Amino acid sequence: MKTLSVVQTAPAVPAMAAMPRVAAPRTARMAALLAAAAVFTALLCSGCDILRDGPFEVTAWSPGGGYRNPAGLEVALAFSQEPDRTSVERSFSLSENSRIVSGHFSWSGSRMIFNPASPLEANRDYLIVLKTGAQDTRGLSLERQFEAAFTTRPGTTRPRLVETVPLDGDIMAEERGPVELLFSSPMDRSSLQYLSFSPAVSGVWALEGEGRRAVFTPSENWTSGREYRLNAGTELADAADLETGRPYVLHFSAGTDRTGPEPPAAYALDPGGNIVLVLEPFDGSVAENRGWERSYRLKLVFSEPVDTASVSAALDSTPALGMILESPPGYEDTLVYRFSNAPAYGSSFTLTLGKTVRDRSGNTMAAQTLWHIRADGGASSPPVLKGMRFPLFPGAAAGADLAVFTPENQFADLPVRGEHYPFDTGVNTWMELYFALSPEVPGVSVDPFSLMDVFRMNTTNGALSFSPREVRISGFTLPDPAAGWEGLCRVEIRGVLTNKPYTGMVTVEVGAGLGDSLGNASGEAYRILLLK
Repeated sequence: MKTLSVVQTAPAVPAMAAMPRVAAPRTARMAALLAAAAVFTALLCSGCDILRDGPFEVTAWSPGGGYRNPAGLEVALAFSQEPDRTSVERSFSLSENSRIVSGHFSWSGSRMIFNPASPLEANRDYLIVLKTGAQDTRGLSLERQFEAAFTTRPGTTRPRLVETVPLDGDIMAEERGPVELLFSSPMDRSSLQYLSFSPAVSGVWALEGEGRRAVFTPSENWTSGREYRLNAGTELADAADLETGRPYVLHFSAGTDRTGPEPPAAYALDPGGNIVLVLEPFDGSVAENRGWERSYRLKLVFSEPVDTASVSAALDSTPALGMILESPPGYEDTLVYRFSNAPAYGSSFTLTLGKTVRDRSGNTMAAQTLWHIRADGGASSPPVLKGMRFPLFPGAAAGADLAVFTPENQFADLPVRGEHYPFDTGVNTWMELYFALSPEVPGVSVDPFSLMDVFRMNTTNGALSFSPREVRISGFTLPDPAAGWEGLCRVEIRGVLTNKPYTGMVTVEVGAGLGDSLGNASGEAYRILLLK
């Protein structure tokens, strides 16, 4: 915009005689300044009107909004003022899905024509943009960015799935029945690649009914009882290349069976796989199934093949025993489980089978089943300390020279005398421990290594000390066991006893964890308390 200057020249004043100087009133000076400002503003605004007779803007564009056939389509802009062609071309863009379309320009007066380097494609959405950097020949810019859109799609409504065969959650009754999808508009055959089955199924897709119905014909039978899922991706598109824009999942199962499996029969198997117990389910009258051994496994027999994974998910034990399936995965009518944590001897546990067990047709059991079991089988009985025999002097062989103690006879006198076990002198001696083991397994014995781990002889007041050196389960010092304990397991512990001239309490302890040759282990500690 031009700047107008206002110049005022004062007229000449003839010389006059000197006169006194008088200050001009303040109000007069203010009035003169305001008058001058008004004149300047009027002149300036008059100049603006002269310079700008209208805004620079786009007055028309082609091809116009909505659908346009890409064949022979022209993209052009018309302007209100003579445009500066360089700035207009630099500020112009034509794009499709954020992808800039390349091309060159031609002009017809104030009308700009954009010529794409390649023909515009069908079934696409295009956007014209002219940024505010565009100017006319006088330097006036667009007041706001210009945008216009058009499409080469014959339709703008996304296709949608309106019907399926079978219905979602329904059953495919035919062994090789087709799956049908009905859409709201004809579909693009190539986009059917975005339809997939889980688990995978081989077959062929085809379009029928003017392209609105997609039909899948399997090349193999549907597996009875199996659940299938058809996934339709968002890229599935119609003939106008409009995508559905949303995923869809169709669930169905195969087969006509509607009857669920019956609760299974349950059995206990011995290590050889023989049925040794029939487990009765809890019905309010059966208290417990007794005689369960730590080595037993669980066998379940169903009325029909069932999904082994569903059985494992539905089967639980209280307390947790770590149930491990030994049967192969898939569908089986007979399943065998073993326990990673054997139940403690004498304890009770409960097996619960939930009703979510499924057969091949996806049917489930009508109710859950429970079994109450007690782990009190005779072969699982762990070692139990019954007594101890101790020589009153190292060479004692029989009779009164041998002292016998039991856990029940607490605080009995331990006659370790100075004349037989001199004070502060280590004396080689022995003691025998007697254990009750499983009466049902001949030849079972105490594990000597586990006994060495859990055996202790503690005293108070430093009354004596005993250092074990050897554990024997045969070749004993005395040939005969203690009278009345002939049926018990005898273990001899040899070591060095050092007597002290003090009284005190002596505790012979066999801690928890003592095992036998069958692998049974005691869950509690046993103690014999004596006084010296």
